[in-house]
Amino acid sequence: MDTQIVIVAASLISSICSVVAIIVAIRTFLTNKKRHKIQTTIEAYKEIYNDSYLIEMVIYDNNGPLQPDIIYANKKLKNSVVRYLDSIEYFSVGINVKLFDIEIFDRLSGNDMIDIYYKLKPYIDDQRKLYSFAYKDFENMVEKLREVHNNRIGLLQIYDK
Repeated sequence: MDTQIVIVAASLISSICSVVAIIVAIRTFLTNKKRHKIQTTIEAYKEIYNDSYLIEMVIYDNNGPLQPDIIYANKKLKNSVVRYLDSIEYFSVGINVKLFDIEIFDRLSGNDMIDIYYKLKPYIDDQRKLYSFAYKDFENMVEKLREVHNNRIGLLQIYDK
């Protein structure tokens, strides 16, 4: 009888250890997945940021929205705006399908990205006359970003709808 109790106790302890090991493995997997998502978000945004110096300089030198005629009048600026919007559109797809972490992106550039969107909105609207879905993922990302940003910081002071 004592042998049976030892065998049952050993089996029970073995089962408990197996369950604990599975829980630890799942937790480690989820932690690594989250860390990878954060790292990927930072790296992807860093690429866009490194390529956006000219466009951001022009946008921040301009007090209000950047009108399409100003963009069209300067070929270098137009190329930079198109390249920037194309890059941010691809990044926005990653945010919208949850490949990238929107909360981390908000911490990196939330308010600035919302500001950039509204400053480029006249140009985006002009492009939508030709392509109705032009930069739609960018717009959707900005809507989500506004919500995340408002929850983290408080109500936005710029471009409230």
